[in-house]
Amino acid sequence: PIKKKWFEMIVSGEKTEETAEKTVEVAVNPTEILTKENYDKTKKIIETRLAKAGITDNEIVVDYETGDFNIYVPFNDAADRVVDYVVSQGKVELVDTETGDLLVPSDMISSVKGYATISEIDENTEKKETTYDLGLQFVLTEDGVKKLNELSKVYIETKDKDGEATQKTLDVQIDGQTVYTTYFDPKGTYTDLIIPIYSEVAKEQYETYLESITIYENTINTGALPITYVANYTTYLENSGNQQIIKILVAGFVIGNGILIYVAKG
Repeated sequence: PIKKKWFEMIVSGEKTEETAEKTVEVAVNPTEILTKENYDKTKKIIETRLAKAGITDNEIVVDYETGDFNIYVPFNDAADRVVDYVVSQGKVELVDTETGDLLVPSDMISSVKGYATISEIDENTEKKETTYDLGLQFVLTEDGVKKLNELSKVYIETKDKDGEATQKTLDVQIDGQTVYTTYFDPKGTYTDLIIPIYSEVAKEQYETYLESITIYENTINTGALPITYVANYTTYLENSGNQQIIKILVAGFVIGNGILIYVAKG
């Protein structure tokens, strides 16, 4: 029998924001975006991501009433990577570190390129083995470049009268998670943004970390999913056709500071 993995993606539910005075439930996916058009757009993006990842033997089935996705792929090593490609939203934003205010939206970033370089060797240490630094280079739109250079005059290091230095910083976020915090040299001129992700990676771990960079490239360059899906849990099942499958439910509620509480359907 042909072995396949089955990934089920279910639209995430609501999030609850707790304050000192009251608790407010806010939909992760507002009702107005749960449309056939957005389900079709999501499917097309997932198909593109899987194709770019070389996972061409797949079947994607959409339930247009619920927004759920069933994704069937061969049961092999490549299948283990599918969830990274299909669940990641692929949204990049620059926000103020202190306030969380949005500074550069996703539509001002046109593409991303991964990079890998040999780490600099500190001659004062005994470490002599070759290691690698890996990261992402964000290419901005014309409006994005203009905005970045405006920010480079504000998000800088300053010193008080006693010579004490403080930095006003911004966060680079991917899918709402901060991957890098930085500030600028106000004398510089910026055309893109280079973000280190991993540093001093050993040779034997290089391919693993490079794969992670490739996933960032893939999911960002194929466009952000219009609907949020969140991975829940994995179970192993066997159907009547003796095919081995993995079922991943994507559902649930986000409460308080972002802790995920999952509710499986059915």
